[in-house]
Amino acid sequence: MGSRIGLTLVVALLLGADPTKKPQGVWVYTEYTVGGEKIDPKQSQLEFKGDKFTYTAKGEDTVTGTYTIDREKSPATMDLTIEREGEKITLSAIYELTGDVLKLCYPTRNSVSGGRPKKFEATAHTVLAIFKRQKS
Repeated sequence: MGSRIGLTLVVALLLGADPTKKPQGVWVYTEYTVGGEKIDPKQSQLEFKGDKFTYTAKGEDTVTGTYTIDREKSPATMDLTIEREGEKITLSAIYELTGDVLKLCYPTRNSVSGGRPKKFEATAHTVLAIFKRQKS
């Protein structure tokens, strides 16, 4: 098992993805596809700080929550949790961090299939968001 994890890390590093890192900092949307349709990200950004995240978009309410990641899965997984009206809501995503590019894929709000996506693709039931790290 240990050699499999070591091999995964070596391959990921050779390909430019670093599964040992968390997506800390401010990330600006470069592409946003919902249910197979490209959407204008409206000057949106996502900030990760420690185990918390904040989503902001021009003209929308700010959303804050916590997140956890599992880098041992393939693809790596991320669970983003918010509290709305006293109820915890968790978004089950997959993610890929390659240098200053972050990809997230998760089910649409109205997805019948629910569940975590298996691969990074924009379908009728998924959201595919691609971000670029904002430089300080």
